[in-house]
Amino acid sequence: MNEMAQGDVRPRPYLPREPKSKFTQNPINELQAFIQLDPTLASLHKQYLDAKAQYESLIAAHGKGDAMAEIAADMMDSAWCAMQTRLLEVRAEPAMMHEAQAMMRLSIKMIEEKHEKEKKKEALALFHKLQMLKRMEQMRKDRVPIFEIGFLFLLFDLIPAGIPKPQQTYARAA
Repeated sequence: MNEMAQGDVRPRPYLPREPKSKFTQNPINELQAFIQLDPTLASLHKQYLDAKAQYESLIAAHGKGDAMAEIAADMMDSAWCAMQTRLLEVRAEPAMMHEAQAMMRLSIKMIEEKHEKEKKKEALALFHKLQMLKRMEQMRKDRVPIFEIGFLFLLFDLIPAGIPKPQQTYARAA
């Protein structure tokens, strides 16, 4: 804050962080595209985000009536206006505008390709599941009905004579 009050603020290059995954859920917007193309706009955007974070922390710590919070609000508004002014300047350049639009179209295309891959993956997983269920049904049809044969042996008392029948006693059941 002291640097900004004294006017000794030098723009530092700001590069946005790479997303954790290659694809994002939402396509990039115009501001994000211009931030990637113009280092001055990127620096102004970072200054705005820093001023906003400072303002929010002061509000949380001391409330809206604090004098420093009012100064931080003015700094945040100033940074916002500077960023918007630079954005208007960059929008006026046709080459930058075409490049930003190309970046936005590429972002949309990448998201659509990702969704298409996910749909294909889900369809393949469903196909494999259906194949597995079909094989399980075939195995069920092909199996020997052991339970039914065992039931018939018990029903008609066809257990061989050499094997004693299990005796159910209270002690054994417990």
